[in-house]
Amino acid sequence: LRGLSPRGGVCPRKAMDGVDLRGLFSCEKFSWHNPDSPSSDQPFNGNPQDFWIPSPELTPPISEEIIESLRASAAGFRLASYSSLKRSLGEDFFFSRGGEDDLTTDSAPVCRPLDVPMGADFGILIHALLQKIPLETFQIAKDVSTWKNLPVIMQELQREFAQSPVDPKHLDYAANLLYHGFTAPLATPYGTSIPGLNTCSEQAREVDFHFPWPGEESRPAPDLLKGFVDVIFRFEGRWYFLDWKSDYLPDYQSSPLHTHVDSHYLLQANLYTLALVRMLSIESQDEYESLVGGYLYVFLRGLALTDCGENPGTVSGRPSWRELQEFVERLILWSQEQTQ
Repeated sequence: LRGLSPRGGVCPRKAMDGVDLRGLFSCEKFSWHNPDSPSSDQPFNGNPQDFWIPSPELTPPISEEIIESLRASAAGFRLASYSSLKRSLGEDFFFSRGGEDDLTTDSAPVCRPLDVPMGADFGILIHALLQKIPLETFQIAKDVSTWKNLPVIMQELQREFAQSPVDPKHLDYAANLLYHGFTAPLATPYGTSIPGLNTCSEQAREVDFHFPWPGEESRPAPDLLKGFVDVIFRFEGRWYFLDWKSDYLPDYQSSPLHTHVDSHYLLQANLYTLALVRMLSIESQDEYESLVGGYLYVFLRGLALTDCGENPGTVSGRPSWRELQEFVERLILWSQEQTQ
C-alpha cells in the first residue's frame, strides 16, 4: 500500500495513511508505483480494471452443463407449502371427498351473524390478537364483558385496532369472537369434548414447521415442506392442531361446515397432521393412535351463535394411519411424475 500514490488521482489522503481504505475503491484514476519493478520509474496511470486481464488460456470456455451443475450445487432449499401446493395442483389432485359445498357468501343465510365486519383486514386483526391473548386472563374473568374490560385485554384490543383499518366500532364484536374462541367447548373426533382451549395449558401458538419432502430419489420436487400452525395443544394425552377461521359463511351448523372443510381444507388437514407426526417422531400406527388427536377447524364467527344446533362453528377429524400413508405415497408419486 506504500506504493499507492495520489498523483493526479482523486483518492482522499486518508487512503494513503492506511486509516480509511474505502476511498480507494471510489477512485477514478490512481497511480501504482512498485519499487521492486525494473520499470518502477514509470508508474501505471489508469482505471483499476485495466491492471490485469487474464490471457485466453487461463479462461477456457465453460460448458452449459458445468454451469447448470454449479448453479444446482449452489442453490438453496426449494420450499413448498400448503398454499403453493393447492395453488399449483389443486385440492382434487390429492382428494376427491365430500359432497358439494353450498357454503358460499352468496348463499341464503341460514345460521350466521348479521351486520358484522367482513374482509381480509378483519381476519388479519383477529389472527394477530389470537396470538397474544394470555390464557390466565380467562381464570380471572368468567364472562366476556368482564374479560374484555381487563386492562391487559383492553390495551391489546385498542393497540391492534389503532394499527388496523378496521372501524373501532367493531371492537366489542372482535372481543366476543376472541373470548368464545378460547372458552367454547370443542368437539373431538372421538365424541368427547374439550371444555375450552383456555383449559389446555400445554399449547403453542403460531408454530412454524419444515420437514423433508417424502421420498429419497433425485427429483425436481421441493426439498422441504413448510407451514404455520395456529395452535398445537395437548388434551387427555393426545396432540391436536387447531386452525382459526374468520370466514363469513351463510351457515355454521355442523353438517354443512364438515362438507365445506372436506371441500376446501382436506389437503391442509393431512399436510399439517403429517407435520404433527414428524414433530412427535411417530413411526408406527400404535404411536399414531395413542399420541395424535387430530385437527380442529374453528370458525370463530359461528361459536357464539345460538339455535344453530350442536357444536356450531367447529369441525374436527383425524385421517387414519392408512389414509395418511396414502397421502404420503401420493406426494411421492407426484414428485416422481415430475422427473419424467
